Amino acid sequence: GRLLAQLFKVTEDFQMETQPQLLLLQKTLVMAEGVGRRLDPSVNMWTLARPLIEQWVRENRGVEARLAQGARDAAETLERIPALLDVVERAAERIAEGQLLMRQGEDRIKLDWWPLALVILGGVALVLMFG
Repeated sequence: GRLLAQLFKVTEDFQMETQPQLLLLQKTLVMAEGVGRRLDPSVNMWTLARPLIEQWVRENRGVEARLAQGARDAAETLERIPALLDVVERAAERIAEGQLLMRQGEDRIKLDWWPLALVILGGVALVLMFG
């Protein structure tokens, strides 16, 4: 009862809109606590729920969960490497053939291949490191 009152007070103090999901969660918690207290007046729902909450936090927000997410992100990045290399290869071929042009005013000027290649390789490296 006190927790629910505190939650409503906080939403009122900060002029926050109470989300329907939060209201349903609060209603469910009040109902569960009420049923638990009728069955056993000494029951503490938070003590009973603590192991479940700790397990959920470990599985979804803990170090192991972060490591697993990092592994999934790395796998996704590795899956993108062939496509990135294909783009770099096509760009390098176009540079070598002199087809990659830069517009300057009304004239078209051929670019030296090495500065553009460095920019492309740097971009690929950044995508792989932070992608």
